[in-house]
This record gives sequence, C-alpha cells and structure tokens, in this order.
Amino acid sequence: MMARICKIFRGCLPYGKPKAQNFNIARWRVLCPSGLQNDKMVLVIKIMNENTFKQKLIDLYIDGFPEDSQNYVDYFFANKYSAENVIWKEELDCGGWKTGAGLGAYSGGNIVALLHLIYKRMNIGGRVFDCPYIVAASTNSAYRRQGHMADVMAESLRECFRRGDFISALNPFDYRFYAKYGYVAFCYGSEILLSEQRTAGRDEQSRETSFDYSVRDLGLDDFYRLYKKANEGYYGFVVRDRQECETKLAEHFSDKGQAKLFTIKKSSGQGGSKGKEIYALYNKQVIGEVSAFLYSDYDLLCNIKELDGLKVWLFADSNETMPQNTMPSEKMPTMPSDTIHQNTMSNATTPFNMARIVNAKEFLKQANYAGSVEKAVEFCVADPIIKENNLALKLTIKNGQADVVEIKNSNKKDLEVITIDELTELVFFNKILKNDYLNLSKKCSSVLAGVFKTGVNINFDKF
Repeated sequence: MMARICKIFRGCLPYGKPKAQNFNIARWRVLCPSGLQNDKMVLVIKIMNENTFKQKLIDLYIDGFPEDSQNYVDYFFANKYSAENVIWKEELDCGGWKTGAGLGAYSGGNIVALLHLIYKRMNIGGRVFDCPYIVAASTNSAYRRQGHMADVMAESLRECFRRGDFISALNPFDYRFYAKYGYVAFCYGSEILLSEQRTAGRDEQSRETSFDYSVRDLGLDDFYRLYKKANEGYYGFVVRDRQECETKLAEHFSDKGQAKLFTIKKSSGQGGSKGKEIYALYNKQVIGEVSAFLYSDYDLLCNIKELDGLKVWLFADSNETMPQNTMPSEKMPTMPSDTIHQNTMSNATTPFNMARIVNAKEFLKQANYAGSVEKAVEFCVADPIIKENNLALKLTIKNGQADVVEIKNSNKKDLEVITIDELTELVFFNKILKNDYLNLSKKCSSVLAGVFKTGVNINFDKF
C-alpha cells in the first residue's frame, strides 16, 4: 500500500532534471512518510528555494576549502555556480541517504558531500567536445572517510551520461582517488619553485646585463591571442573564445591576482627567446597560469624578477623535454623530487589533468582515428559505474571515420572485454609516454592497437 501511494505522489512532484529558469520559484518537497496512522499516510511538506539551497552549498564550500578567500568564494557563487550543475548527497530527515543533481531533486536534508560541474570545451585531435569539469568536490568535515564522495562521483558520471555528455575531465588533488572512477592522465607536469638564485651561473649583476625585458598589464586582446598561440600544434587542450578569456581574467582579479605581459628584449644564451611574449596570472604565492609552461622554459621564467619565489606548474610536452628517468613504470608516473632542477620541485611529476569517457558508443562515433587504419573489430565495453556503457560494439574504421553499432544478439563471452579506463587511455593517449608504459591488457592492445590518432596534450585549466 505504501509503495503504491509513494509512486502516485512521486509522479506529481517537480522531480527530475531541473530547468534553469525555474530555480527562483519555490519548490515543494515531500519527505519520507513518517509512518501509517489509521491506514493514512503522514506526510511532511516544506518549501525549498534556491537561496536556501545555495547557502548550504556555500557553507560546505567554506568547510572544504578554508584556504580560499571570501572574495573568491563570493565570485565563485556569483559567476561559476549553477544550481542544476551541483551533484550532491544528502542525509534525509527520515533516515537514509539520497544522491541527486540540482535543486529540483533536493529534499532539503543535510548535504554531506557535493561537487560542481563547470562546462568547458575540449579539443581532442581537432574535434571539439562539450566537457563537464568536476570542481570543488567537498565532503562535510563531520562525514569524511565514510565513502560519501564515492557516491557523488558515481552519480556525477551517471548524470553526465543522462545529459548527453561524451567526456568528463578534472584536475586531481590525488590522481589515485580519481583513477578508481575510470579517469586517466591527460597531461603531465610538476610544480616547481622559481628562483633566480638557482639559475646556474647567474647573479643579480649578470642578469641585468644578459637578460632584459619589458612588463605591462595584460590586456584581454593579448591574453586571448597568446592563449590561442600557446595551444597551437597540440593534440588536446581546452578551447577558449574571447569571452571565456575575459571570464578567466575576472576570476583571477576577484582574488586580488595580477596579470602581466612580459616581452623579452635582450637575452643571452636563451636560444632565440628575444622578442618572446609571456603572460602570467599570479598572486603572492603561485602562478595560476603562464604561457611559458614547459620544462625548457624554467631558466627563462627564473630571470623575471616579478615571478621570483613563486611556484609554477610546468608541463612535459615530449620525450625530449620530459626529464630523464621519469617515464612511468606503472599507470600513473612518479619520479624523485630532485630529478630536474635539483631542490626546486615541491612534488613529483604527476598528472595535471585527467579525463574519462562518459558515453562510449557516442564518443567512438566522433573520435579521431588514424587515417591509415582500415579495420572492423568487435568487443565489449566494461564500465562499473555507467551501466549503459556495458555494450557489445562493432567498430568499423575507414578513411579516418568510424561506424559504431551495438551488437544485440552476440555471445559476449566470445568477445574481448575492454574496460572504460583502457578505452579512455587509448583515446586520450599522450605521446610523452611510450606504448610500453600504457596500462592496457593484452586483449585490449590486440583489438584496438593503433586505431586512434595520438598527440601531445597540454591543459592550463584547473578549475
């Protein structure tokens, strides 16, 4: 009887994927029935609006990221937050737990864990995809280490699939945590401390005579131009138009950051760096983004006085610029902290960004394939989180294009099984790694070896 009544009420409520234009109106919620009295269901009805919901999210953000300034918190919720893009888990008033997306599915309970989705555009080999970035993942301090974020992560992937997204990405606080959900490394690098004193053979006097540059405030036009130039020739990166560059600057300035353009006027022994333009977004501690972003740019950055003593993330962009002895011996690379620029690294070379395929069938229809490959293969995809990805597929490739169809009545036991992280690793493969270092099963390697185009990935975005 109770189940039947619940079903009737659920059909009448504003439940499901919310629409942005509805967020400012009051929403009714029905809590779990507190019991049956004289065969009548007792229901508790409350009103929930977006302001109440948003304040709960702000409180949890501050709890999870106490190091962020109030200015930045205010900016985030005024400009980056969107109610429908919050994935949360709540503790229900009547007991139990619930996960969901946005205000429309929220029951008003205590939010114990959440993350935000921020949509970006990702270029993968010349194909541009809408890409939800997972950011600001946080668990209430009173509920940590209880597995709540695992439920939120899984729900976020399922929600992205329901929305029609093909891929997802993030900047990991610990790559090992996100690897459990099928995310693989997209690009690699290291956080390095810049210091003129550690630049071999240079002191203050020699720097004045051998290195000269001009500096001015970074304007939007130059920022947009140099960002596009920095990404030229790379296989994978986040696409920004002029408006997105303007938004990035506004975000940086919201936290009292500085944005400067440095132009090298004279440089001795810098291999043609004269005339080079470098933009940097930074504050008193770290460089948030810099257009000189490779290991080979380290000495160049060290000679800019304004950047001295700041931490910067430098990327590995090829086998030549990847420091020696850093090739990973397992899925995620590690290396001793003194391998490059001794004593200047604060951590080992690790993935800077990670990515995951969300919808295997649809993504494979649009992926970038090696033009010389002509083949037809059949295999099964295994995804422990998104059940819709567990399919038997036939992939036919010709002239760099693919036809992907589901095999309905096949004996799956006869087909090779490729896990979602293996498939993602093949698609997002970064050429700084050698094939020997891919963490792929022999079955996967034999079925899809050489099928996808590959290149070098660079990704500035953390948030």
